[in-house]
Amino acid sequence: MLHASRETVGRAARPADADILLAVLLSVAAGVHGTLFPEHTRESVPLGIVFAVVAALQLAAAVAVLRRPSRRLFAAVAGGSAVVIAGWAMARTT
Repeated sequence: MLHASRETVGRAARPADADILLAVLLSVAAGVHGTLFPEHTRESVPLGIVFAVVAALQLAAAVAVLRRPSRRLFAAVAGGSAVVIAGWAMARTT
């Protein structure tokens, strides 16, 4: 049985448009974190490592959203994204 967010096209299932959009947004965020990794590593090695890990997790999440979307995965992506956004907001306000 296919996940509810998948559409059947002939015999093959294709990701729903919302899943594709989420994967693109996660990939863009991963690209931003990956691009900023060297700069932040020069500032602080632990901070650079955080950027590298976040980029890898966002890219892995993008692939997972396209391959095996589920409510549990979407909840994990939402929670992880909230943590990243909170970290960004704290860095800008403190």
